[in-house]
Amino acid sequence: EHCQCFPQESTKMRIKLAQVLIRDRQRPVAALRVLEEIPAGALPADLESTRQKLASKAKRMLEEGVLELEGDD
Repeated sequence: EHCQCFPQESTKMRIKLAQVLIRDRQRPVAALRVLEEIPAGALPADLESTRQKLASKAKRMLEEGVLELEGDD
């Protein structure tokens, strides 16, 4: 909800949300969607590195066959 109401200030929140979706919820597709919403150049170098690591982890989960039910938002 925060990300929708305050899109300009939500980049750090999106990183945290993606982390939770990957680590706790096993939802790599949803995490990738959240990460894609972060505008290019919006993150400092350390958070950009975190974003890339999370995206890689989500893609690896998909390659390993982690299934995510549609409509589980």
